[in-house]
Amino acid sequence: CKADNKKNIEELVVESVAKGKIVSGKVAILTRTNEEALNRTYSPEGKVEVSYEVTPELKENDERTVKVEYYLVNGENEQKVEETPVNAGTYKVKVILEETAHYKGSTDEANFTITKADYDMSQVIFEDGTFTYDGTEKRIEVSDNLPKGVSVTYENNDKIEPGEYEVTAKFEVQDKSNYNTPKSKSAKLVINKIETG
Repeated sequence: CKADNKKNIEELVVESVAKGKIVSGKVAILTRTNEEALNRTYSPEGKVEVSYEVTPELKENDERTVKVEYYLVNGENEQKVEETPVNAGTYKVKVILEETAHYKGSTDEANFTITKADYDMSQVIFEDGTFTYDGTEKRIEVSDNLPKGVSVTYENNDKIEPGEYEVTAKFEVQDKSNYNTPKSKSAKLVINKIETG
């Protein structure tokens, strides 16, 4: 739940004591420096940024080191990923203050989600079209403002005979892993009979 995730991100500190070793302090994941949560919407240019603090602070030539690991979460399964996550999915981040010969280790972890993005379809217009029968196929199409990565197909288009037809424009996305499929749009194709007299 969101409350548990927030606690993981901002407050959770996991400490383990190893007998005979000096307590090194703790490592804790903070909210990102720009005050956004780890949860985010997919952006091809965006990467998750994790900030953390170690107390007492790491000093120059300190034997303690910190590493950050990411895991793709699928139900109860976790798969380590080598790169900082960009693609949509559910992830776990672990910040590990590694154990040394003289210091115990400490680990903090948090779950976060990168959700699929929505294409801006506000400039994609699908309008009704009216024609007069002349024996040739008539069709209506969306405006030439499709976002890159989106394609369109039509149902009940390309008609010859007089009548009123409801045409559906269905959209597909190339990157289904990171983008939601836009909703279909409908418009009317009207072919009028030839007026005589």
